[in-house]
Amino acid sequence: MEWMNTSWEWVLANASFFSGLGTVAMAIIWAVYLQLIVHNFLSGKKPEMIINRCNGHDFNAHCMLGNMSTGTAFIETIIVRLRSNDETYYADVTDINSREDIEGDLIAPENLRHITRQGPINQGEYIDAGRFGMLIERVATLNSLTLDESSQPVDQKPFTHFEILVISIYGQQRHPVGARRSFTISRDQQGKYYFAPEKPMTRQLASRRERKELKSWQSALNNPENAV
Repeated sequence: MEWMNTSWEWVLANASFFSGLGTVAMAIIWAVYLQLIVHNFLSGKKPEMIINRCNGHDFNAHCMLGNMSTGTAFIETIIVRLRSNDETYYADVTDINSREDIEGDLIAPENLRHITRQGPINQGEYIDAGRFGMLIERVATLNSLTLDESSQPVDQKPFTHFEILVISIYGQQRHPVGARRSFTISRDQQGKYYFAPEKPMTRQLASRRERKELKSWQSALNNPENAV
């Protein structure tokens, strides 16, 4: 029993040390817990727009845009960039129909989705951005290109990359955010063209540095000489 008394005396003599050690350990636990809370809070506020391919792999496949954020995202602009080995072409594909196709001065809210892809998408919802072939035709038309039956430019090198950028406003954020995904355009053994995503996930453009990429796309759209 003497060793127990000795041990207890040693503990009592170093009580302040153990008390301080317990305080430090508790502080570390609370710091980790606080960090997890802050991380979950910031993750919940982070915009997440998904760009994906569905209903096939060829020019008839559809491009789907889904909002996986915790809040509503308002799609402002959709830009498609086509690249070949020599050239790069941009086009704003936000609107579906031209203004000349609309009768009257006012557009009923229920008809907006028939004329534009612009507008709010609630959490967990998605919209169809259209067929890849149709989007390529829009880019070709706006860049005065003639396409063959394979949706490739006539008398020019074929398109090798299809990229789509979605610019949106998320929640109460003051600055627009973006989502971008690139697809390669290749041919299979039968000579048919197909689209394959370059990376497994959509790239989110939300930081101050990444938002510069949005401006570069918009600049290239308005002035082809600035295309990158």
